[in-house]
Amino acid sequence: MELVFTVVGMYLIDTAGRKKLMAVGSGLMVLFALGISFSYANNYQLRMLIFVMCFTSCFAFSMGPIPWIMIPELFPTYLRGRATADLKQTESDIKAAEAELARTRPCQGACHRHQGRSRSAGQRAEAALIPSCLLALCE
Repeated sequence: MELVFTVVGMYLIDTAGRKKLMAVGSGLMVLFALGISFSYANNYQLRMLIFVMCFTSCFAFSMGPIPWIMIPELFPTYLRGRATADLKQTESDIKAAEAELARTRPCQGACHRHQGRSRSAGQRAEAALIPSCLLALCE
């Protein structure tokens, strides 16, 4: 499914344009993410699966391939290969460091709301989703 929509996205980049494709894809991803959370909260498993598939499809034609196309265009031709590789490596390193930070130092009680009480799975997931830049605010 993701492969099909990536190919669709590659075609639409030329016809619709990158900016419009990113805006539409991001907007639909927000709607489908809300649908996923609603389905999860109400235990609608089939609906949640459909929303996850739709979210993945929107990612595949917008946020997935477009950054790989846009990043090389930022650099002059003689630097493109090296600069793109360095930029993508830096992005991966930042994501890995953020994941490690969130794993080793979760926000204490999700900003003190659950301090002193045991957390449910949903509360632990909420604490894991807090961006690492906000962790300092929780202390």
